[in-house]
Amino acid sequence: MSWARSERFLTGLKRGIGPKVSDKTHAAMMRITTPPVRYATPSGPSARCHVVEGGLSVFHFENVDSTNDAAKRLFGDGSIRSRSLVIARGQTAGRGTRERRWISPRDAGIYMTLIEPSPPALSLRCLEDYTVAAGVACVETIRSQLGVDAVIQGINDVFCWDRKLGGVLTEAIVEGNRPCGLFVGVGINTRTADRPIDPPSPLAISLEDVMDAAAFSALDADALARSLATAVFAWLDAVGAGDVDRIRHRLQSLRQGE
Repeated sequence: MSWARSERFLTGLKRGIGPKVSDKTHAAMMRITTPPVRYATPSGPSARCHVVEGGLSVFHFENVDSTNDAAKRLFGDGSIRSRSLVIARGQTAGRGTRERRWISPRDAGIYMTLIEPSPPALSLRCLEDYTVAAGVACVETIRSQLGVDAVIQGINDVFCWDRKLGGVLTEAIVEGNRPCGLFVGVGINTRTADRPIDPPSPLAISLEDVMDAAAFSALDADALARSLATAVFAWLDAVGAGDVDRIRHRLQSLRQGE
């Protein structure tokens, strides 16, 4: 994401684009309050950062190994202390579950990680619930905003036409019994690109492949990323509030494509 595109992305965040969210998240997406700062992550590239009112820090990378790994480095060196978002134009070592490669060509997808430094509850089951919540948010956003018949496969993969359009990778850091970091990675293929796969991984597909030419030419990937981030944070808040039954019910309906 270029710096000019970063400004547009943040302008959309301050307008609160996306579904209704909790007061905490809404406040974090109202307006930019500080100038950009450049951060250098240990063993990683530098990033530009804006801090949004309410505590949301948005870190923009040109290229990174993995947005999850970049987020964990920023968390580890103390750069992330509150709810944050890491987003990159490309990844050189993107990954999914079971350490499978997630091919992330530059400017051909949305690659981002949402960070909750102090999640209210965290266990293996809660980690799964956060994954489900992010998958639900992605599919709902793609269906409602783009009219694409996306569905959830498993609990974390976004599919369309029996091919993989995107996915979610949730990771956590726990010190003792205390959860101290939740990292929710989201990847969505936007443009057609060479994406070799490692069997038995499913074939990849992009929004460009499934949308008609006119609709795709009008697609604003930055606006879609804003909406995805807003929706994911909203559903993560639902997990923290204990609204797991609603999340699981929505998962079942989106698995069926309803």
